Amino acid sequence: MRGTITIDGEPMVWASVSFIPEDPSAPVAWVHTRGEFQIDAVSGPLAGVHRVEVAILSKDLSDMKSGRYSKENAERYTGANPNASTPLNVEIESGKELHLSIFSK
Repeated sequence: MRGTITIDGEPMVWASVSFIPEDPSAPVAWVHTRGEFQIDAVSGPLAGVHRVEVAILSKDLSDMKSGRYSKENAERYTGANPNASTPLNVEIESGKELHLSIFSK
Protein backbone atom coordinates (compact mmCIF):
# COMPACT_ATOMS: atom_id res chain seq x y z
CA MET A 1 0.00 0.00 0.00
CA ARG A 2 1.22 3.46 -0.87
CA GLY A 3 -0.13 6.85 0.01
CA THR A 4 0.27 10.39 1.26
CA ILE A 5 -0.87 12.31 4.30
CA THR A 6 -1.13 16.06 4.78
CA ILE A 7 -2.05 18.38 7.61
CA ASP A 8 -3.68 21.68 6.68
CA GLY A 9 -2.68 21.01 3.06
CA GLU A 10 1.03 20.49 3.80
CA PRO A 11 2.91 17.15 3.94
CA MET A 12 3.47 15.80 7.44
CA VAL A 13 6.95 16.42 8.86
CA TRP A 14 6.93 13.37 11.16
CA ALA A 15 3.87 11.31 12.05
CA SER A 16 2.68 7.85 12.91
CA VAL A 17 -0.38 6.53 11.06
CA SER A 18 -2.30 3.48 12.30
CA PHE A 19 -4.82 1.51 10.25
CA ILE A 20 -7.22 -0.31 12.60
CA PRO A 21 -9.42 -2.79 10.72
CA GLU A 22 -13.16 -3.01 11.14
CA ASP A 23 -12.68 -6.79 11.23
CA PRO A 24 -11.39 -7.53 14.76
CA SER A 25 -9.57 -10.66 13.54
CA ALA A 26 -7.51 -8.68 10.96
CA PRO A 27 -4.12 -7.24 11.97
CA VAL A 28 -3.51 -3.57 12.73
CA ALA A 29 -0.94 -1.88 10.47
CA TRP A 30 1.04 1.30 11.14
CA VAL A 31 3.80 3.36 9.61
CA HIS A 32 5.95 6.39 10.45
CA THR A 33 5.82 8.96 7.67
CA ARG A 34 7.12 12.28 6.42
CA GLY A 35 4.13 12.84 4.16
CA GLU A 36 4.50 9.80 1.93
CA PHE A 37 4.23 6.22 3.09
CA GLN A 38 4.53 2.71 1.79
CA ILE A 39 3.72 -0.52 3.60
CA ASP A 40 4.70 -3.84 2.03
CA ALA A 41 2.06 -6.53 1.47
CA VAL A 42 3.31 -8.66 4.39
CA SER A 43 3.11 -5.78 6.91
CA GLY A 44 0.34 -3.77 5.32
CA PRO A 45 -3.34 -3.67 6.10
CA LEU A 46 -5.72 -6.17 4.52
CA ALA A 47 -8.35 -4.91 2.09
CA GLY A 48 -11.44 -3.51 3.78
CA VAL A 49 -12.60 -0.67 6.01
CA HIS A 50 -10.10 0.71 8.54
CA ARG A 51 -10.22 3.45 11.15
CA VAL A 52 -7.24 5.78 10.82
CA GLU A 53 -5.47 7.27 13.82
CA VAL A 54 -2.70 9.83 13.35
CA ALA A 55 -0.12 10.96 15.89
CA ILE A 56 1.84 14.02 14.77
CA LEU A 57 5.23 13.67 16.41
CA SER A 58 6.69 16.89 15.00
CA LYS A 59 5.72 19.78 12.74
CA ASP A 60 9.30 21.06 12.60
CA LEU A 61 12.04 19.14 10.77
CA SER A 62 14.67 20.49 13.19
CA ASP A 63 12.98 18.42 15.94
CA MET A 64 14.01 15.29 14.06
CA LYS A 65 17.66 16.28 14.03
CA SER A 66 17.68 17.27 17.71
CA GLY A 67 15.50 14.43 19.03
CA ARG A 68 13.00 16.88 20.59
CA TYR A 69 9.95 15.02 19.35
CA SER A 70 7.99 12.77 21.69
CA LYS A 71 5.21 10.21 21.35
CA GLU A 72 3.84 11.34 24.72
CA ASN A 73 3.37 14.92 23.49
CA ALA A 74 2.06 14.01 20.04
CA GLU A 75 -1.03 15.68 18.58
CA ARG A 76 -3.52 12.87 18.09
CA TYR A 77 -6.26 12.74 15.48
CA THR A 78 -8.92 10.06 15.25
CA GLY A 79 -11.03 12.12 12.85
CA ALA A 80 -10.29 14.43 9.95
CA ASN A 81 -10.15 17.36 12.42
CA PRO A 82 -10.24 17.87 16.21
CA ASN A 83 -14.01 18.53 16.22
CA ALA A 84 -14.97 15.59 14.00
CA SER A 85 -17.90 13.66 15.42
CA THR A 86 -17.05 10.52 13.45
CA PRO A 87 -13.82 8.58 13.09
CA LEU A 88 -11.69 8.86 9.97
CA ASN A 89 -12.52 5.65 8.11
CA VAL A 90 -10.96 4.57 4.82
CA GLU A 91 -11.52 1.71 2.42
CA ILE A 92 -8.25 -0.08 1.67
CA GLU A 93 -8.24 -1.59 -1.82
CA SER A 94 -5.46 -3.67 -3.33
CA GLY A 95 -3.29 -1.65 -5.70
CA LYS A 96 -4.97 1.72 -4.93
CA GLU A 97 -3.06 4.64 -3.45
CA LEU A 98 -4.48 6.27 -0.35
CA HIS A 99 -4.45 10.05 0.15
CA LEU A 100 -5.29 11.30 3.65
CA SER A 101 -5.92 14.89 4.77
CA ILE A 102 -6.01 16.06 8.39
CA PHE A 103 -7.05 19.57 9.41
CA SER A 104 -5.90 21.02 12.74
CA LYS A 105 -8.80 23.50 12.98
